[in-house]
Amino acid sequence: MTCVMMALDHFKIINNTYGHAVGDAALIHTASILNAHLREGDLVSRWGGEEIAILLPHTMLDDAAVLIERNRRLLEETPLRTEKGMVTVTASFGVAILNPQDTLEHILSRADQELYMAKQRGRNQVSITSQVWNPYHLPT
Repeated sequence: MTCVMMALDHFKIINNTYGHAVGDAALIHTASILNAHLREGDLVSRWGGEEIAILLPHTMLDDAAVLIERNRRLLEETPLRTEKGMVTVTASFGVAILNPQDTLEHILSRADQELYMAKQRGRNQVSITSQVWNPYHLPT
């Protein structure tokens, strides 16, 4: 199993600029994209604030990276339509694989550390084992 922690980038700015209703719409928009493009059996859950946890059962790290990068790109390329205009929503992702000795807290913590690294490196990216996932290495 692979665990992904994601956070909407600059969510506070979205709320402060457009209002909390647009912030809520950004969360719904993100969940809608994820639910439409993840696989049956994958689990998406709001973790708190602008963070979302994604569990990908029976998924190796490289396969998870490809799947999450596609979702990151779809989110970036699909602006949110609001009464106040189009709003681009991006997100940062941290990905970790379940090790045999892991508890749920361990894998969530590692995925959260990767999320932190993605944010530190500039946001709107996928971080895996403290490296930015390079979308140019996606399988054809």
